[in-house]
Amino acid sequence: AADRLVEQQAWDEAQLGYQEVEDYLTGDEGKDVLTEKERTEQTKIVRRKRNAISEHLGKEKIVSQIREAEASGDQQKMVMAYRMALTSEKISLDEKQAYQKKIDVITLKTLVAQAQTALAAGQTAEAKRLFGEALKKDPANAIAAQALNNLTAAQRTEALLKAAKQAVLDRNYAQGLSLLEKVAEFRQDDEVRSLTTECRYELEMAKARRAIT
Repeated sequence: AADRLVEQQAWDEAQLGYQEVEDYLTGDEGKDVLTEKERTEQTKIVRRKRNAISEHLGKEKIVSQIREAEASGDQQKMVMAYRMALTSEKISLDEKQAYQKKIDVITLKTLVAQAQTALAAGQTAEAKRLFGEALKKDPANAIAAQALNNLTAAQRTEALLKAAKQAVLDRNYAQGLSLLEKVAEFRQDDEVRSLTTECRYELEMAKARRAIT
């Protein structure tokens, strides 16, 4: 489809089409369909085609597209325009570095937003993966770091609570109480309080029965 747009000299749409192909090749979907070698080869082909478009367009046209994209506020268009500049020999190295930084900022914001959406939908594993990717790009990102820490703590707490429930089912109340006390350091609700009360009651009853015996 992008090749047909090039034939029609619809340069902006063609660049967007090639960008979508590259995003597919470098994303998780492409990894599930193609081998690493195939993805590498196809990515090189797509980038060559994007470079050809960038070379066809003058610097003034590229800068104009960047301004238009920034004015629209559409982050996808902005990234596409910046990437077009990165492939052009008409753009200086300093300018390319500045555009790359802008791409990194948008990519980071997008990752954090996707992670927050996944978290809100209850997809904790996906949220953890996305927050982790965000931290790799920016280790100082406070939002991703705090969210990842909260997720890790929550998962650890759930594992402790699951073990405590099993201990109660096995009538191992001493172990259950010990685990619940650790859970209570991070989470205190009716379920935790109820299980804690049950464990303490059963332990006291056991003491009473031994005393009577």
